[in-house]
Formats: sequence, C-alpha cells, structure tokens
Amino acid sequence: WFKHLVDSGTDPDIGMLIDELGFKGYYLFFRTLEVMAREFNPEKPGQLCARMSWFRSQFGAKMKPKVIQKFLKLVNENGRIQNHIDDRTITLNCPKLKDLCDEYTSKTIMKSDIHSGKNRAPRTIPTRVSQAIAPGKISKNL
Repeated sequence: WFKHLVDSGTDPDIGMLIDELGFKGYYLFFRTLEVMAREFNPEKPGQLCARMSWFRSQFGAKMKPKVIQKFLKLVNENGRIQNHIDDRTITLNCPKLKDLCDEYTSKTIMKSDIHSGKNRAPRTIPTRVSQAIAPGKISKNL
C-alpha cells in the first residue's frame, strides 16, 4: 500500500488532471499509483515496466486508450509520473512512490540499498521540474 493524503484533491496538478479529463483524471492518477504500488520492486523503487496492453487493462474496458494517452502525457509534463512508451512496452517512474510506501517496504528498500552498495544517505528527489529550478519551494506530496 502507499500513503494517500486526504487533501490530494486540492493539489494543483491533480486539479489540472480533473480540469483536462474530468474525474477520470483523478481516477487514472490514483489507479496508476495503485498498480505501481502493487507491482512495487524494492530493487527499482517507484519504477514499473510492463506491456502497454496489460497496463491499459488495469483501468477497465470502458476507459478509452486516448484518455489514457492524454493522462500519460499530462503526468509526464508535470513530472508526477514520468513515462515512456516504446513499441508495446510502457516504463513508468514515480520517484515519490518510494517515499510513500509502507514501513515494511521501506525497510526492504534500505536492505536492498545496503546489499547493493547504493548510497544510503537520504536523497531529495524533486517531484516537479519547477522544484529542481526553485530549490526554496516547499515540496509537494502526491
């Protein structure tokens, strides 16, 4: 599971998704996070690589592929969920998902980092391009 903030609906990026896609935008955002959390790999926290047909099937038969494509374009542009579609494969990356995972998964990630020799110092990963440009800006939650 992942932590879901109760005021996520007031987030400007989620508001933009709702403006562009209606409540399908809200659904697609959190459903994508659910799929990514369910398939979470401590070796590659916050990343998912899957067949595009499988990914689309996670939203139900009534969700049109064009709506999913527009959603993916919007979240890629705002930096919340970076994605790349190559042939029939989609690669998703949500660095913030690593910070939102449960305690057991966090400990598993730390163990994985220790065994792989990765830097164990906490890292701050900007969730938006604007945060990388404006370091004094307050970090946003998903």
